[in-house]
Amino acid sequence: MNLRFTIWLFCFLLPICAISQGDAPSNVRITAIGQHQTINCTSDSVQIGIEIENWIPSFSYLWSSGSSDSILLVKPEATETYTVTIINSSLNFNSIESIEVKVFNSPIRVSSSDIEIDKFTCAGEDIELSISKTGGYAPYSYVWSNGSTLSNPVVNPVSSETYTVTITDHCGTQVTTEMIVVFADHDELSMPNIDVAFTCDDEELSLSPDLKRVKGGVGYGYRFSFDEWASENTLLKTTPNEGLKIPFTITDACGIQHYESEFSLVKNEIELPTCEDQLVCEGSEVDVTSLNDGLYYWRDGTMHASFSEEVKKEEIYELQFLDQCGEMHPIKKHIKTKDINANFSFDLYQFDGKVQLAADDTEIEGDIKWLVNGTEISHESNPNIDLPTGVENEVELVVTDEEGCTSRSTRTIVLRDGMDVPTAFSPNGDGLNDYFSVRFEEELKTFNIKIFDRWGQLIYHSNDQYFRWYGLHDEESQTLSSFAYILKATTISGKQLEKRGTISAFTVE
Repeated sequence: MNLRFTIWLFCFLLPICAISQGDAPSNVRITAIGQHQTINCTSDSVQIGIEIENWIPSFSYLWSSGSSDSILLVKPEATETYTVTIINSSLNFNSIESIEVKVFNSPIRVSSSDIEIDKFTCAGEDIELSISKTGGYAPYSYVWSNGSTLSNPVVNPVSSETYTVTITDHCGTQVTTEMIVVFADHDELSMPNIDVAFTCDDEELSLSPDLKRVKGGVGYGYRFSFDEWASENTLLKTTPNEGLKIPFTITDACGIQHYESEFSLVKNEIELPTCEDQLVCEGSEVDVTSLNDGLYYWRDGTMHASFSEEVKKEEIYELQFLDQCGEMHPIKKHIKTKDINANFSFDLYQFDGKVQLAADDTEIEGDIKWLVNGTEISHESNPNIDLPTGVENEVELVVTDEEGCTSRSTRTIVLRDGMDVPTAFSPNGDGLNDYFSVRFEEELKTFNIKIFDRWGQLIYHSNDQYFRWYGLHDEESQTLSSFAYILKATTISGKQLEKRGTISAFTVE
């Protein structure tokens, strides 16, 4: 509805608002509608206009756009100021108002980064160009310097190149940017010459370059050929000769660079094993040959692939070494036997019942073991031991060195108890062994002896260490053949002596 008509209708209905055309109100006020609006190319039309306070009929409007309405719908393509002339002749009123409508289209913002083609990518491969953009208004159009109109065109550069693109949005806003495709620097293809060692002239070699030693080039991986690329990455089998050189060619993954290298064949000298002198235990079983070293033993024209022998003396063995090429070489093996001294000496202490043992070798390295009558008693070098008295004792020294070699020696030791007690006598009156008596090597403090017959009856006793018994019972000659005795004594040094035993008497005629 026309604004003037609205105001007029309102005043017509309300008489208090009526104003005669001849009146010239002093309070007419003009207000611009839609001042300073901002739109863009995608916005709908906006409303602008004039509002008159205390309006009366006869107002007219003339816009710079040619319209005569008080309210307009406008959509400028660029910021524009609209002017309107307001006239009321009856009031002698004339006024000009201006209304600005701003047009702001969001600019297109682009960001791009150069593309670096690494040294593993071959030239001429597909590269996608991609621009990141914000702002503007879809849809967008693209024009690349290579003629493409795609947003992400695929290119195939063979060297560094700059690509330009112009982007236009729905509002016609444009922006131009560029993208540079740069190829990374790479090292020149190279590989050192290769020495190949061989041992036997008739062995077949399979040659293949170690591609891990190749440097530089473009792409990922390398290829080789011995025959000008009639075949590639194929092993070459050959029979070697000293000084022979075999060329081959290497290329990078992209086939851009080629490098010529070669194998140089060098013959190894066969290293002969050495048999160091071997020190073994005397009498031990020794493996003369060693199959791990390819050694063989020859004796009397017969080869022994495995031979062991009990070594009792120092000996030099003539061996043969079979090398990997099938040739024999003489080798000597010297085996020596160890000399371990297990001799010993001893000192007796009769009245103490002790024996001091002493190994002859005072610097024995290893284990020392003393045995008495088969029982182990000590591991010392010079032990002081107790021995049963009056009997034969077998004392053995066993010496074992750090390598396990053993030597032993044995001696029989009798430790007397300081008294001489015969085991028999002949009371026949011939003046020989007619009585039973006991001799002592030390003076006694006390002495007592008791003699019993075969039925356990006490038939004689004495406290005199110098007693003599003629085998009489009740002072009569007897024909008893055996007796038992118990002897107890104390020496002046305080040693307690006690002995039990039997004595035999020859028949008295």
